[in-house]
Amino acid sequence: MDKRKWKQLEKDLIESFGEQDQLQIRQESRKAKYKLILGVKTDYDKSSWFDKAVRVEGLIRREYFLQKDFKKSDWYQFQVQVIKHQDQSWEVLEEVFMNEK
Repeated sequence: MDKRKWKQLEKDLIESFGEQDQLQIRQESRKAKYKLILGVKTDYDKSSWFDKAVRVEGLIRREYFLQKDFKKSDWYQFQVQVIKHQDQSWEVLEEVFMNEK
């Protein structure tokens, strides 16, 4: 991650964290700011997302089938973003630890 991107992200995160909030009074506001930074457009509902991506058949022996637009589903897109985030995290960690003195 280049320094300009990090500085912008750092600024956004500091702004989103806001002041200390021991009583969690500004929790919803903080979550909304996080979602804005991350580009989250919908609320997360694990069951709903999975059901739109995968069809389950069978009571005793369950079988799983991909829905028609599986790759367009929120569930699939979330999994893709998790993998991208993991890859970026490795890059950041590598920079930190490789430059450690």
